[in-house]
Amino acid sequence: MKKLILLVAILAILAGCKEPAIQTKVTDINGIKLELLFEHDGCKMYRFTDYHTIYWSDCRGRTEYTHTSKRGNTSTTNRQQTVSE
Repeated sequence: MKKLILLVAILAILAGCKEPAIQTKVTDINGIKLELLFEHDGCKMYRFTDYHTIYWSDCRGRTEYTHTSKRGNTSTTNRQQTVSE
């Protein structure tokens, strides 16, 4: 599972740097721009910027998000996963 998340994150970074988003939508929440970067095998990769650029994937009803914050020498990783039924 960690390898899949790493692969999706690398693909998002490469795809996000190379090509423009497939679809862009401005949300009602502070006018944040939500971008659909690509879709592959039923997985959609999204990006938005809210002080930092955030990438996340939605694969067949399963959404995963990982964020690492660093303070000094301490890193904290927060993982959130939801499953739609």
